[in-house]
Amino acid sequence: IFPPEVKLLSKSLTKLSLHDNSIFNLNEEVEFLGDLTQLTHLDLGMTYMDYIGLPVAMEKLSNLEYLDLSWSTFNGPLYGSIFTNMTNLVHLDLSGNQFNSPVPAQIANISSLEFFSCIECGLEGDMEFIGNMTLIDKLWLDGNPNLGGEIPSTIGLVTGITELSIQKCNFQGELPSELGLLTNIEKLWFAENDLTGLVPSEMGLLSYLDTLRLEENQIEGSVPFEVCSLAEEYSLATFLVDCLEIECKCCDNC
Repeated sequence: IFPPEVKLLSKSLTKLSLHDNSIFNLNEEVEFLGDLTQLTHLDLGMTYMDYIGLPVAMEKLSNLEYLDLSWSTFNGPLYGSIFTNMTNLVHLDLSGNQFNSPVPAQIANISSLEFFSCIECGLEGDMEFIGNMTLIDKLWLDGNPNLGGEIPSTIGLVTGITELSIQKCNFQGELPSELGLLTNIEKLWFAENDLTGLVPSEMGLLSYLDTLRLEENQIEGSVPFEVCSLAEEYSLATFLVDCLEIECKCCDNC
């Protein structure tokens, strides 16, 4: 058990990293975190901190810029109110827990957020929240089979994003043409969903794209010339599709 007496340092402690340690604080033994109000950096990743959802006391941590709770044993509802006051948060990793909840609006509305990872964390619902993540740079949501629906057209609003990964989820419908507005994107991982329709020619505008993975979907037709030109004239180095369903002259696996 990590000693809660650390809160005696609350006036001066700004960084606390317990990453990859065998720490077994359970329930009320985690609530001391709420007293560490000067923290800007908190890393509890790969510990055994255990709580139903996340400790409500953490809503007091309004100075946080970096928060890593990944691959611990938090489980239960992901209450958005905890993030309401975290208006300076830049980095948030909740991967590897089991929340069985949608992405709260309070997370999507953090205007400073640049990195959000919730891989294999039991996310549910759809991705309509993405249009509010105006400064997001990297968004990784792989391995959430109850997260799906159509990729919303509002994805075109996050023009600064460089990496988007939604592999092994349950996304359906066609790839929106608004993907062509993501002119800073470098990596798109969409494999292992249930996406359909054609590869939009607008994706040929993504001149910084170096990785595009569309395999294990229901996409069909032929890859537009504009998209293949990314491999021939620009930086597209990895491009994977279902070769039996799609005609592609520039894909790595066809």
